[in-house]
Amino acid sequence: MSANIAGYTTNIAGYTISEQPLYETPNTIIFTAVQKSSQLPVVIKILRSENPTEDAILKFKHEYEITKLLESDNTVHPYCLEKYHHSFAMILENIAAPSLAEVLSKQKKFKLQEFLEIAISVTEDLAFIHQQSIIHKDINPSNILYNQNSKTVRIIDFGLSASLPKEKPMIISPNVLEGTLTYISPEQTGRMNRGIDYRTDYYSLGVTFYHMLVGSPPFVSQNSIELVHDHIAVIPKAPNEIDPNIPKPVSDIIMKLLSKTPEERYQNANGIIFDLKKCHKQLCETGKIESFILGAQDIFSRFQIPEKLYGRQKEVDSLMQIYNKVMHGNVELMLVSGYSGIGKSALVSEVHKPIVEKHGYFISGKFDQFKHNIPYAALTQAFVEFVDQILTEGEEAIENFKERILSAVGENGSILIDVIPNLTAIIGEQPPAAELGPTESQNRFSYVFQKFITALANPEHSLVIFLDDLQWADLPSLKMIETLLTTPDCQYLLIIGAYRSNEVNEAHPLMMSLAELKKQNITCESIHLGPLANEDVAELVADTLHQDKKSIKPLSEVCYKKTEGNPFFLIQLLQTLYKDQLIEFNNAKNSWEWSIEKIEQKKISDNVVELMVDKIKELSENAQNILKLAACIGAQFNLDILSKISEKSIEVLLMDIQEILKEGFVIAHGDAYRAVNYHFAHDRIQQAALSLLSEIEKNVIHINLARLILGSTSDDKLDEVIFDVVNHYNTAIEQDIPSMIDTEEKNKISKLNLRASKAAKTAAAFEPALKYVEYGLKCVDDKAWEKDYKHRMDLQAEAVENAYLCSKFTDMEKFAEIGLKESKSVFDEVKIVKTKVFAYIAQTKQKMAVDTVLDVLTRLGVNINKKANKLHIIATIFKIKFLLLGKKISELINLKKMEDPRKINAVNLMAIAASPAYQSYPNLLPILVCQNVILSI
Repeated sequence: MSANIAGYTTNIAGYTISEQPLYETPNTIIFTAVQKSSQLPVVIKILRSENPTEDAILKFKHEYEITKLLESDNTVHPYCLEKYHHSFAMILENIAAPSLAEVLSKQKKFKLQEFLEIAISVTEDLAFIHQQSIIHKDINPSNILYNQNSKTVRIIDFGLSASLPKEKPMIISPNVLEGTLTYISPEQTGRMNRGIDYRTDYYSLGVTFYHMLVGSPPFVSQNSIELVHDHIAVIPKAPNEIDPNIPKPVSDIIMKLLSKTPEERYQNANGIIFDLKKCHKQLCETGKIESFILGAQDIFSRFQIPEKLYGRQKEVDSLMQIYNKVMHGNVELMLVSGYSGIGKSALVSEVHKPIVEKHGYFISGKFDQFKHNIPYAALTQAFVEFVDQILTEGEEAIENFKERILSAVGENGSILIDVIPNLTAIIGEQPPAAELGPTESQNRFSYVFQKFITALANPEHSLVIFLDDLQWADLPSLKMIETLLTTPDCQYLLIIGAYRSNEVNEAHPLMMSLAELKKQNITCESIHLGPLANEDVAELVADTLHQDKKSIKPLSEVCYKKTEGNPFFLIQLLQTLYKDQLIEFNNAKNSWEWSIEKIEQKKISDNVVELMVDKIKELSENAQNILKLAACIGAQFNLDILSKISEKSIEVLLMDIQEILKEGFVIAHGDAYRAVNYHFAHDRIQQAALSLLSEIEKNVIHINLARLILGSTSDDKLDEVIFDVVNHYNTAIEQDIPSMIDTEEKNKISKLNLRASKAAKTAAAFEPALKYVEYGLKCVDDKAWEKDYKHRMDLQAEAVENAYLCSKFTDMEKFAEIGLKESKSVFDEVKIVKTKVFAYIAQTKQKMAVDTVLDVLTRLGVNINKKANKLHIIATIFKIKFLLLGKKISELINLKKMEDPRKINAVNLMAIAASPAYQSYPNLLPILVCQNVILSI
């Protein structure tokens, strides 16, 4: 028998399948079935799509592997994975029990004793799952089967599960989560800027328990964004306040599970089970439950360093004070400085949650130390994140932002899309913007970006932009920050920048930019972070080991001495001590132990990068190689390119990368089995991984990365990855590797750099544009003028223009001299001369500007005497009158469009020369105007 669902027939050999599905989700369908050979009743789970993506299949297979790993009496038994259509079918045990959701739909809530029995069983099952290092991530009544006759429960559906200690959630659409949104933890919403660990399941368990006892979840709303906000910010009514018959200890257990931060929840399932059993025992023996201290057996056997901020409350308060000003319409800049690893990013992350609570948008971008030349890299990253947030908020919000953005930027939407590619998802494809001169293009870009920001930041939703590692910021980004802070129309905007104070001096572009802001009376608030105090280190160590400060004092003093209060170093040191078993949990005593003597004797580097290198060397060879490749890709990398450069399938790579993830070197965005994006947990880790490669090894990887990206990108999509391609190539061509890059490839690299230069110039990023064209020139030799004249001249003209736009006039003259010398056409001369004239005008060299124009006009067939007097002017006017004899106005209006390139170039040059001519050769201006008219008639 087969079932017909979603337009295709479900027919799996060897099974008789029910005609109607047992359960359906947006992605899967579940049927009951019978195995023909054994008559065994089973459940069959299939993907809804007839042609699922590779990602969906990987996730489905992962779910099966997790279910198999957890095979026990606590979960549904998986039998096998059968090939089915273009996917697989999961064959599972059929225990013929309804879910708690089905039971609750009929009886609304459970009586206290039954609730406690179910709660104890579910928590025991969850404890087993966590013991296998699995986070379920989708605990809710629909995923708990309950047999009311045997009183047994089973946790099901491991489609979202992860076998990681921690992961970074993506900001995903609440609408995609559907019913489970009611049960997810605050950190799982992706709007808390915190990682997800096993304690996310305790929050979902708390929501489930609340529903079972009260009759409904703590937060109920048809508005998904409102539900997210409730999970993050609203403390629900305690169950015993809603129903006085619910004993306070039971209510308190649930409220502890519902704590907003993981550190305030139970830390161990055994602690939950002990407290629930104590309630159950009292109820059975006395008929009532007396109050007692919760968490007495909440054993902290898991080594977990809290994601809590230590010793920075004063700084957090300062940030929030600035944000309160922004909420009243101000535009503010706050800079956070300090050494690497001192906790700058962690400090700013701390204000993420309160900003979201106040309905503000918090977006962030990070500058990359190895990608200086990518214009607006961190700003692009931040606004791509912003677009992703908007896309999660439903059609009404998207339409609202579309109207506001298009109203603000008019027909210039394509300028924004060049920098923020995914903005197309909100405003749609936009017509190309009109071509303008370089200076006008720069002004337009700044104007459009200002208008874009004013459309986003408003009284209902303030905007906070966090830009990390400003010491590596490109000049265009710094200029854009200046522009946004000095724009009168901007309101409700806070820019927070973090930078390493030991890596900048007065001559650094960041300091020069701040000096410029100061001249314009723009105030900049600043916070300098120093090392943690000894007592802060003691508090962190005490919280990690769940002991009082007095008992851990000798250990904390060693840690403080070793790390000098640097938080990142401190965390890495503690993890090393734990991994080397110098800190151990004593199960007999239920407490952590350590030996100060052994710790002091142990050789542990007092340099954080060296410590990270030592830790990386402890990885398997496979994991080390992957980490090195990832470090060459960048601070952020994706699974697709990592798979290609490592020559491993994504499926194999997913298994290999688990070791790196578990050690905390990199963090997955979303869950590691579905998301393909990762980032290094800290710059120092990437730096340590790179230090394990020789210069030749690094350059070989960069060349291969460039070739891979280029080879897998169609020409119409090349502009989206052009900066990545050329940056990998340019990193390599700094070295002399003739064996890897032949003349043909060098020529290709030159053309790619020219393309990148033009893309950067379009975005008014002139410094990077000049860098790219210089790399382009580096890849060609003198013979290129004969072999590929057009490309060689394009490079030279681009170099002249970008040097001028960067105010590097000496370099411009050198580039121009070569270009004019090699020019084979007067029209090519004109390209260079135009730029030279703009440069002379910018330097107030008015006579030189006019002389340069007149010289090239001669070669265009237009001879003008720069020493013209009044008689020359009169003669020229009479010439115009003669040309106009007998012509009617209608004829002049309908004159044919000028097509002669000589005339067109001459007219343009005379227009440019008009202003400097007025200042340097007064009689020449009317001649130029008249000559312009003569050429046009």
